[in-house]
Amino acid sequence: MKKRYIENQIIGLLKRPRPVHRLKSYAADTGFPEANYYTFQNKFSGMGIPGAKWLKALENSRLKRLLAESMLENVQ
Repeated sequence: MKKRYIENQIIGLLKRPRPVHRLKSYAADTGFPEANYYTFQNKFSGMGIPGAKWLKALENSRLKRLLAESMLENVQ
């Protein structure tokens, strides 16, 4: 089952200090998979919680727009 993380969890994870060479143990302690850590770091590094929420809302609006456009194309 795919688990979703909220912005507060992601930003909290990125702001916590972590051992430099022990990401696997850090990931096991926090419950976040190692691959997700790097994804979150690339996407949300340097961002606060309001910025992360804004980015998520922006992505959702883009996806909704794409879905609406594809549905209109299928109707015509």
